[in-house]
Amino acid sequence: MPGLFEPKHDAELLRKATSSSWSTDHNLLIHVLAENERTNEQMQELRHAFLQEYKECPIKTVMRATNLPHQSAYSWALVATLLTREEFAAECLHWAMALLGTDERAMIQILAHSTKEEVERIKGTYLRMYSKTLERDIIDDTSGNERDFFMGLINAPRSHVDVAAAQDEIDRDVKELYLAGQARWSSDTSTFVNIIMKHDNEYLAALNLAYGRAYGDTLQRAVEEEISHSVLAKGMAAMIMDRADYYASELNWAISGAGTNTDTLTRIIATQRHTMPAICHRYMIKFGKNLRQHLEQENAVNGTQYGKVLLSLLKVAEASGEGVPPGSSTPAAPRTAPPPPVPEFVGARAGNHEVVGTPRGTQQDQYFCKNGSMPITEYRVLVERDGIRSEPGELTITVMSNIDMYEAPHVWFYTCDAKPLTGIAVLQANSGGGWKDVQSKHLSDAKDILFNDAPHC
Repeated sequence: MPGLFEPKHDAELLRKATSSSWSTDHNLLIHVLAENERTNEQMQELRHAFLQEYKECPIKTVMRATNLPHQSAYSWALVATLLTREEFAAECLHWAMALLGTDERAMIQILAHSTKEEVERIKGTYLRMYSKTLERDIIDDTSGNERDFFMGLINAPRSHVDVAAAQDEIDRDVKELYLAGQARWSSDTSTFVNIIMKHDNEYLAALNLAYGRAYGDTLQRAVEEEISHSVLAKGMAAMIMDRADYYASELNWAISGAGTNTDTLTRIIATQRHTMPAICHRYMIKFGKNLRQHLEQENAVNGTQYGKVLLSLLKVAEASGEGVPPGSSTPAAPRTAPPPPVPEFVGARAGNHEVVGTPRGTQQDQYFCKNGSMPITEYRVLVERDGIRSEPGELTITVMSNIDMYEAPHVWFYTCDAKPLTGIAVLQANSGGGWKDVQSKHLSDAKDILFNDAPHC
């Protein structure tokens, strides 16, 4: 539990934990840097107090005391508690290029959803920490399309456009992208790069949605299928994805593989600490699991020194980061009625139907379904009480089931918070002619409900 913060006192404890010539007091070290649950701003005060009092960099002290890199997961997690977001991002980028081979996935995780302002701060921090520019290292370590992509990520204008007022531009870009990719035999990679690299993530999300409506497939999948260069395809697909959705997916990848990818877990939680509430919220929606509890099930995390530090980083990030979408709450505990197994939102299948769109807005309450050449259908669930209906996403989150045995789409929803719902759940569908009621079910203190055999697209 966090106690009263006094920088000099914490600096004294950190010194005590690391000053022994025989061994490091890891319990005390973890207590000071993790279990005290200090914010990153407080950790910067601790750094300053330690440097002033002992004339030594606390980060180097921790690295020496934990024998970095031989205990890398634990050591890097401790270092992450002391560094600012920009410093840790710069550190990750440096090591992604400094070791044998380039860790492109790490670089994409850092840069794909960084705003222009964030990239400029990272570049300035990189120069200060390593006395050379980030551009110089990228040029030296990469080549060809890969180099162009990463240089574009850090130097392209990525200008902000008012999406609501840019529908004509979006429609024009959608058509250009289709003609450059799925409409031709050999894809025109340069068109994808020119359009995707020059816009910010908000515009790309709108572009992805418009592409799905126009051509029955997501822009994200079009990029993955049409761009032959894997790094370029993965990087641009990451940019197109919703930020919370992308990082939730990367965290799940790190947890669900053959072994826990601790580098990815630390990198995302430390550099995205300002948006972790939204990421945790999306993780629950997308994978039906609470992120913290999923992590605690991993052998690399449960009961380990690394796990104690990582879970503390996550807890502080959840408490101090930006909030989840309006009308939602950060899922801090499992729901009493758990969701169906691993619902997939984009690219999932339901019999002959395929979920091909991304949700409108931040609530993730509407999904597309495609059946061959038939019109795309969107689904959403509203709740009606005493003749008054909720706004989309206000009370429910709608999910398309991905169970292959279904002959028609199954639509499942659950509440945005822990409160059970009463009233009538109304399933609506839109195949281009506006929203229409297609099914309804009575609710009785329910937290989730399944609509079987939703109307064919």
